[in-house]
Amino acid sequence: MDLFWQITIVEFLLNVAVFAAAVLLYAPVRAAARRINRESTQAEHAAEGILFGAATALAFLMPIHLDGGASIGGQTILLALAGPLGGMTAAIIAAVIAVSAGSLLVADSAHTAIVSSLISIACGLAFRVALEQRKLSHRAFGYGHLPLLGALSGTGTLIDLWLFDGSAAVIASILPVMASSILAAMILGTLLLHEKQRYFSERKLRESEAHLASSLSLLTATLDSTADGVLALQLSNDAISYNHQFTTMWAIPPAVQERRNRDEILASAASQVLDSKEFLRRTEFLFANPEDDRFDVLELKDGRAIERYVKPQRIEGKTVGVVLNFRDITERKRIQAEIQSVHEQLVEASRQAGKAEIATNVLHNVGNVLNSVNVSATLVADNIKKSRISGLAKAVEMLREHEHDLGDYLSRDPRGTLLPTYLAQLSEHLLADQKTSLKELKCLGENIEHIKEIVATQQTHARAPSMLEVVNVGQLVEEALRGIMTSAIHHKVQVVCDIDDIPQARLDKYKVLQILVNMVSNAKNACNESERTDKCMTVRVRSRDSRVSVAVIDNGVGIPADNLTKIFGHGFTTRTNGHGYGLHSAALTAKQLGGVLRAQSDGVGQGATFTLELPLNPLESPS
Repeated sequence: MDLFWQITIVEFLLNVAVFAAAVLLYAPVRAAARRINRESTQAEHAAEGILFGAATALAFLMPIHLDGGASIGGQTILLALAGPLGGMTAAIIAAVIAVSAGSLLVADSAHTAIVSSLISIACGLAFRVALEQRKLSHRAFGYGHLPLLGALSGTGTLIDLWLFDGSAAVIASILPVMASSILAAMILGTLLLHEKQRYFSERKLRESEAHLASSLSLLTATLDSTADGVLALQLSNDAISYNHQFTTMWAIPPAVQERRNRDEILASAASQVLDSKEFLRRTEFLFANPEDDRFDVLELKDGRAIERYVKPQRIEGKTVGVVLNFRDITERKRIQAEIQSVHEQLVEASRQAGKAEIATNVLHNVGNVLNSVNVSATLVADNIKKSRISGLAKAVEMLREHEHDLGDYLSRDPRGTLLPTYLAQLSEHLLADQKTSLKELKCLGENIEHIKEIVATQQTHARAPSMLEVVNVGQLVEEALRGIMTSAIHHKVQVVCDIDDIPQARLDKYKVLQILVNMVSNAKNACNESERTDKCMTVRVRSRDSRVSVAVIDNGVGIPADNLTKIFGHGFTTRTNGHGYGLHSAALTAKQLGGVLRAQSDGVGQGATFTLELPLNPLESPS
């Protein structure tokens, strides 16, 4: 090899040696820049530009260039790589530093350095722009682009030679310039790309490790913050993990915790269970059959109760272990026992209260019917007191006195002649009295039957559904009014019936009658307590949309607005002799029948309206 090529190769190797230092510093410089500013990559790109520019400046300024060889143009290869590797920021900073260093050289060398630097920067940026515009490749800048970038850089160097040294210098240097540019681009580019990939790989690894450590720390903190003790067992080995609550709950000794031996930890926990052998046997069974969820309750020797939940631990659908969750339920069991005790006491109390309520219901409903019984009994007694039966006894006595001359007495005696007429009139009066008494006795019998039905209903409180029968709602209203009519007349309460002609219906007669009796009795009492002279109670019966409504309207004492929400409550009453059960029972009965009982009043002294709505269920007409 002649001296020309020897000098050229030495020149090339010296340039490569200068830039090798830049390659070694690439990753540390970027890492330092990232520590300064983690929010943006501009700091890293600026650091790349400083590194490439400084290396190029060093190549320009160090006295390593030899005379007698060809111009190889290797000093600016890093400038060409700055654009593709670091972008616009790196290219501009590297160019500023290189041009500044080139301007310090002597005249011809300065011109060459400055022009070659600018040409290399332009080539690199043009190459990057072309890549971004996808004109040269569909991939990012990589190893395959290095020869082309080297050729572009070499071409720029030849242009620089042509401008300053003429075409002869270009012809003499074309081969070494192109060879050195391509080789420099490939060697330095490969090293830098490798360093760049290694830097990003290590950074990603560090970030992943940091994220993993953070996740593990968060997971550990989360597990330690739970109220449950968690124990995880692996199927493939004896690996075991647990949280702080597990060791606290089971009082695992610190020495056992440090060894983290599965058998020791399980044995320590088993020693605290009432049935240690069963605990270990069950645990081994769970470990041998990890696919299913399990649950059981452990009784400890110190009196505690612990729930154990077992779930399979899966990774990518494959079962790799089991996770056991332990929860101390001692306090919950104690509270449950107390609740059960209180519940039993409440059941007994409600049973007694139910008996008292049933008794109150019976007494209240029977009391309402007894009003009607009392009215009927009073009418019968008054009818008997006013009876002319004593006149019959006198007539019989007169006949016995004249039985020896009965014919003459009846035909000639002035008093005897009047006796047949008197007996005829007396007979008519007695028949009328008998008819009235029989009517009241019939009502008395019906009311007694009603009382029997009330008692029977309460005796079979848990019986089958109510017995429905065909009833006339208007007749039920009249029957309910019959019991209060005497009292209404006595207290000068006018009773008005406004009953539409509605179809017969299938209803529970006695339950409906109980509600109606309550409604009309309350209306009558409200009028009795009123001081107004025009006391009036109206009963209005209407039917619409397969429902029947019975409204009892009075102009009595009225109901305060605050009491309208309480009036159907058990035990609520505003009367001194009331017990607060009638309306409560009536509302419940109406609900059982599929209806509703409503109350309305404009206030004290404005009267009240109670409306009972029930499903009509009219009978079908015979065909």
